[in-house]
Parts: sequence; C-alpha cells; structure tokens
Amino acid sequence: MRFPNVIRLLKPYRTHLIVGPSFKLTEAVLELLVPILIAFIVDKGIVEKNTQVIWQYGLLAFVLACAGLLCALICQYTASRASQGYGTDLRNLLADRIMRLSVDDAQQIGSSSLANRLITDTMTLQQAVAMLIRLVVRAPFLSVGALVMALLIDWRLASVFVLVIPLFIVVLYFIMSRSVPLHRKTLQQQDDMSAIMQENLQGMRIIRAYNRQELRAARFNSASSRLRDLAEQAGRLSGWLNPLTMLLLNIAVAAVLLLGGWRIDHGRLSQGQLIALINYLTQILQALIVVANLVMLYARAWNSAGRTEEILGMTVAASEVEGDFTTSENTTENSQQNSVAFAGVDFSYPRSTGGFIEQLSFKLEPGSVNGLIGPAGSGKSTIARLLVRLYEPVLGRIMLGDRAVDEFSAAELSSLIGYVPQNPSLMTGTIEENLRMGRDAFSEDDLWHALRLAQADGFVRELNDGLNSQVTRGGRNFSGGQRQRLAIARAILGRPRVIILDDSTSALDYATDLALRRALMLDEFLKSSTWIIISQRIANIRDADNILLLDDGALLASGTHEELMSGSDMYRELFHSQLDTRQHEEEADND
Repeated sequence: MRFPNVIRLLKPYRTHLIVGPSFKLTEAVLELLVPILIAFIVDKGIVEKNTQVIWQYGLLAFVLACAGLLCALICQYTASRASQGYGTDLRNLLADRIMRLSVDDAQQIGSSSLANRLITDTMTLQQAVAMLIRLVVRAPFLSVGALVMALLIDWRLASVFVLVIPLFIVVLYFIMSRSVPLHRKTLQQQDDMSAIMQENLQGMRIIRAYNRQELRAARFNSASSRLRDLAEQAGRLSGWLNPLTMLLLNIAVAAVLLLGGWRIDHGRLSQGQLIALINYLTQILQALIVVANLVMLYARAWNSAGRTEEILGMTVAASEVEGDFTTSENTTENSQQNSVAFAGVDFSYPRSTGGFIEQLSFKLEPGSVNGLIGPAGSGKSTIARLLVRLYEPVLGRIMLGDRAVDEFSAAELSSLIGYVPQNPSLMTGTIEENLRMGRDAFSEDDLWHALRLAQADGFVRELNDGLNSQVTRGGRNFSGGQRQRLAIARAILGRPRVIILDDSTSALDYATDLALRRALMLDEFLKSSTWIIISQRIANIRDADNILLLDDGALLASGTHEELMSGSDMYRELFHSQLDTRQHEEEADND
C-alpha cells in the first residue's frame, strides 16, 4: 500500500463509503431509465396523440426524478460526514505528528511546508474523499451504462459513441500528462513563497534597520510571479478540457442527428429513439468530463497524499512517549539521582559528512553547579539537546542518576530537567498559561515564587492583569530579557533535578544576571538540583563547582576556574580576551 497512514484513517467511515456510493449508483440507474421513458412518450404518446400515455409515463419519469433526488441527497449527506470527519482526523493526526517530529526532520522540511501540508494538502485529500463517495462510482457507471443502452437502441448509430470516446481519452491524456507535473511544482512553489514571507515577518526589524524592504519585497514578488506562472500554465491546460470535450460532443450530436434523420426517413429508427440516443450521448460525454475532472483532482490528491504520508511515516522523536506531567521530588534524600553522566557518547548531525562529538565522557555530581564554555560551535548547546533528547546519540549512553535518559518518557524527562534554550519562546495565551504549560498541580504561590527567583515578579506585578496578562505570538510584547526571565521561571517551576540554562541570560544586564543566579542557587527547593550553565562569558560561570571547556565537540579540560587558569592555555587566553574586552567597554563608558 503506497499511503498506508493516509488510507487507514478511512476505516471509521467504511459505512459511509458503502452507503453513499450505493445510493449514487441507484441514482445513476434511475437516470439511465429516463431517456427510455422519454422515447416511449414521444413515440407512443406525442406521435400517436395518446394523452393517457403522456400523463402516465410523464408521472413515472417525475417519480424517478424524485427518487433520484432522494438518493442524491442521502449520498451527499454521507459524503459530507465522511469527508469532513476524515479531514478533521487527518489534520489532528498530522498536527500531532508534526509536534512530535525530531528537530532535524522539522527543520529540514521547513515550517512553511509543514503548514501547507497541514492545511492545503489535507483540504485536497478531504475533497478527494467527498468525490470518492459522490462521483467515482457514478461517472464510470453512467458512461458505460449509457453506452450499453445506446447500443441496445441502435448499434449502428451507437458506433458514433465508440468513435468519440477514444478521441476524448486522447484529449484527456494530453492535458493530464502536462498538467499533473505543473500541479506538483505549484505545491512546491507555495512552500517556497510561504518560507520567504515567514522570513520577512520574522526579520522585519532587521529588514527595516538595513532599509531592505524593497529587496525583500522583490524576492517575494519573484516567488509569487513564479507561482502565478505555474498556476497559469496549469489553468490554461485545464481550461482546454471543457471546450474540447464540448466540441467533440457537438460533433457527435451533429453526426447522430444527420445519420439518425436518414434512418428515420427510411423507417429504421423512431423519433423517440433518436432523442434517447442524443440523451445517452450527452450523458456519456458529461460523465467523461466528470471523469476527467476527477482524474485531475486525484492527481493533485496523489501529490498531497505523498507529502502527507512523508510526515506520518517519519519516526517521531524517541522521547515522545505517552505519560503524564509529574512534579520532580527534588530533595536531599534523593539527590544522588540528580547526577548527569555522558559515557562514550558519539553524535553527528543528520546529513553531515562526519562526526561532531566523539567518545565524549564526563560526570556531573548531584547538586553541583557546572559551567560549559567554549568557542562557537564547540558543542555546548548540543550537549544540552542530547540530555533533553532533542537529539539522540549515535553511540554511548547518557545517564540521569542510575537510569539512562532513553528509559524516561517525555513527560518524566520534562519534569526532571528544566531546560531554557538560547532563544526561549513564549506561546500565545496568558503568562500563567505559559508558566504552567498544562501543569495544573502548582498553586498561584508557586508561580509567584518561580517568578521571584527568576527576577520576573517585578515587571509582572506592574502589568494590569498580572498573571492573566496576555502574551502575543512568540512573546513579542515583551523584551528579550523579560522573555528570558519568564522562560527561566517556567523551567524551575517544577523543581527539576537538573536545570540547564543555555546562554539564557544573554539579554540581562550584569546586576540582574548576578541577582538571578544568586537567588536560584540559594533557593531551598533547588539547592540539590544539578546546574548546567552554558555561557560565552567566563564571568557567568567562574564561581561554578566544575567548568567544562569544549572545542569542536571534544572535552579539552575540566575543573574549577582556578584549576583551569593554571592548567589550560585556551581557557586562560579566553579569560584574558574577555577581561580586555570588558576593560575597553568600561573605559568607553567612562569617556
């Protein structure tokens, strides 16, 4: 099966998939009977001036029409229920899977493409399910049925039908073979255009600061023009379908009228039969037009199903295991469970040419304060992401206490490790909702306590609504330092065993940074936590119990500040360079 995950979502709607087409098939059968009745009314009623026959068979035709309408309504109802339900289920599953993708997979596909797959592609598949119930059975059956009925009336005139159908198929193949690739390119171009617009919105301040609005607008216009050109090409090709088929239909009708008139003159065909043949010819070609549109729809749906299946078929992040949020029991008695150890860990980023971290081993003692420092790209943030399982090691084990981190569920790990990344993000909602993140066990006092430790209670209390103050998308209505402090408060709220601050105080001034670190280290609930502070500034970690110096994914040295100053040339050079830089900054400020 090409798209197992996409198709299996149809199982709850198996009844609809049977009932709907059955009623549509019944409608098609009734529709095929109508031309025969009309022919009988013409030949036996109008020609012979038999009013009773006209009324009787006219009433029967009306009843058949009403029955067909009822069947169509039932089919339409089942199609709507099934397609809307399927579309909702698919969107929900796809959204859930996107949230569980590994960081690398999500970044490779791109947020704009993921959004388009979640919205545009699911809408296309939803429409395909509706058409599956409404037209996939009816249109082919009506084409074949009308052809059979025409052959039964007059097989010689019906040969015109046989000649027209291959011409129609040639036209359909010509258009489809060229339009389907264009539809695929259109979807890809939509992803590219969405990505450019997303970049423009996210980088709006930088774009304005460098006065590059026209350049970015030109880039978007170029992508939009390419999308327009592709859509126009596909539209022009699709636009030829109806005129060409109508041309074939009119030619066929003219041929049937010409030959049929001759056969009527020679007494080989009745007037009612000729009208029935024309009706059947119209039914055939109209059904074939529907088939052509269905083929185009399912060609787009095939592309959409492939893009959707790609997401559903991806392996979710290994830490995404079901579980409930819990509060970490971070006490002195179980402080031995707060140790962190890397044992022979190898890691390489997917699609990279070589390994990034090789045979990395170290141990962080429970309740200790540990600093990670090194040049950009040395692996500091990678270590943090490996610990919280945003990435998985290729070899080796990562231990939290006496258990490997891959033995914890996602919910357990999130309660045991408080992680504040370099660029923390806030969600749309209130400050309280951002702090809780679904953890309802904490009281309001717990929230204020976390905010106080993170030096965030001051500005939160100044807001009119306090904890109920609204947070816009990404926390754009707060400064960088305020976002960092709110993120720190969120991380420490659960009193985790391990707290990771990944350069998460870079937007704070020295005084606030110092006050924050002192408050965190002296808190009685967090005193047994193991701290990992990642920073570019030695001043932020010089008082740590243990400092790890990293470079190119390797551990060069570890120890206290004094030990590294005496034993590591690289650390000493880094310290003096930062000291000189700070002295120059202070001198500039004095001037």
